[in-house]
Parts: sequence; C-alpha cells; structure tokens
Amino acid sequence: MFEKLEEWMNFHTAVMKQYPRPGFLMIFSCIVALVVSWFYPKIVMGIANFEIGGHAPYQDFIFSHIRYFRLGMWVVPFLIFIVLMSISWGIHKENIKKYFR
Repeated sequence: MFEKLEEWMNFHTAVMKQYPRPGFLMIFSCIVALVVSWFYPKIVMGIANFEIGGHAPYQDFIFSHIRYFRLGMWVVPFLIFIVLMSISWGIHKENIKKYFR
C-alpha cells in the first residue's frame, strides 16, 4: 500500500519539478486568502465609516446586517482559496497530459 502512495508522490513530484507553475499558484492562493482575511474587517469598517457630507450612508445597513458581514470574514477568503486552487489543479492536470506526450 505504501509503495503505491510513494509511486504516486514521486510521479507528481516529477511533474511539479518539470512544470512548477501550479505549485507557485497554490502558494499564491494561500497568501491571497490570508491577506483577504486580514483586510476584510478593515475594508468593511472603512465602508461603514465612509462619510458623504457628514452622513454615513452605509453605516446603518452594515450594522443591521453585521452577522452576514462577520460570516463573510470566513466565506470570502475560503471562496477565493477554492477558486485559485481549482485553477491550479486544472493547470496541473494539463501538465500531467503534457508530461506523458
């Protein structure tokens, strides 16, 4: 059983050595998800405190729906991570096909 796992890992390592772009995209997706999760509350609070003529038009809406904005702190980075990882997995699948040619 471990031989098959080792063979599978060696194959994907060989593909990633020859075509490293998906690996870099996977690392980039992790970094982007962390950065978005760090800046999301700051952006939401910036929008809530945005004033036009002494009036904050978005503040009431954001504070009345704060539960959804709190949920967005986890959902938005997760969705960005999933989208970027699926793109990198697609590129990796294409590279596997190139590897066999």
